[in-house]
Amino acid sequence: MGRTKILKFKKDDLKGLKNMLIDLKTFNDEEIKTAIEMAKEFLRKGKKSDYNFLAAKENGNLLGFLCFGPTPLTYHTFDLYWIAVSSKYQRKSIGKMLLKKCEEEVKKEKGKILVIETSSTKKYEKARKFYKKNGFKKIAEIKNFYKPKDNKIIYIKNIKGGK
Repeated sequence: MGRTKILKFKKDDLKGLKNMLIDLKTFNDEEIKTAIEMAKEFLRKGKKSDYNFLAAKENGNLLGFLCFGPTPLTYHTFDLYWIAVSSKYQRKSIGKMLLKKCEEEVKKEKGKILVIETSSTKKYEKARKFYKKNGFKKIAEIKNFYKPKDNKIIYIKNIKGGK
């Protein structure tokens, strides 16, 4: 593996994003469509979209991505909407690199809290383990939120150094 860089998401990353999300077999069609719509809105409006997209790239190839943004009606809270790494590049610290860059960006924006909401289903188990391993604490679980037997789990991480 060469040198992975964390960069601002660009228009030419869209096709790689869609292919990656399909290949992961974690996300349903509606979730994939939503991620692509959010990416397109970011590409059209930049930070005015309230989303920030980062791309993990190597030799022009998209290895992973992350989407975060300020939580509406809060002073220093940010939501981490999406983080995904191509199945070919998992377990190579790319997710950790994306998350570290996200935390740096949140600090720059005076953020102090990063929130993740996720599903309780088995296909999201790896993601939940990743969040815990990277310092997120489970603070709530809402039963049957998404559908029967699919709870919403909320994690937070306090960002040190956020102003």
